Amino acid sequence: MLLEFSVSNFLSFKTRTTLSLAATSIKEHIDTNIFSTERIDLLKGAVVYGANASGKSNFIRAMSTMRRLVLQSFDQSSTDELNVTPFLLSTETEKAPSFFETIFIIDNVRYRYGFEVNNKQV
Repeated sequence: MLLEFSVSNFLSFKTRTTLSLAATSIKEHIDTNIFSTERIDLLKGAVVYGANASGKSNFIRAMSTMRRLVLQSFDQSSTDELNVTPFLLSTETEKAPSFFETIFIIDNVRYRYGFEVNNKQV
């Protein structure tokens, strides 16, 4: 189960942005919206909302891009471009790698997996 997803220097995200599914201490709707593991209380779902052009679709694209890079990593040759677009509105980030990270639990073991990538290398 997903605990967190983070991205930076990708499309419209210059700085690190994180979606966390950890529950807060608010007890309203605890019976319907929260489930507990041995170590943490988690939300059953999340909603991403905001104004037009605020980055909602780009955040979903970031999740999709990380998934694609992981699942297709064995299928690509070392000369293939990776099709990753960094944040281009700053000269300090246009040449820097994009960052992706996820934290998840499988069989009560917490894992943290992440990487930095540009169009040529991970």
